[in-house]
Amino acid sequence: GNGLGKASARLVRLLSKLQEYNLEVKYVQGGNNIRADCLSRLPLPHSTDSNDDQDTECVVGALD
Repeated sequence: GNGLGKASARLVRLLSKLQEYNLEVKYVQGGNNIRADCLSRLPLPHSTDSNDDQDTECVVGALD
């Protein structure tokens, strides 16, 4: 079988779309996965706090 079991129609469509690309999926342990951590955060309202630098570092790190 394809390993999908009783996958939802939405999941099957997503898998079908992703198969059009040459992808390599790698597992990264949660604490080491800064890209996912940055991308999963809700945007904060604009402020002039020193935290702005930390947010910028997180985004830049995710783009590297």
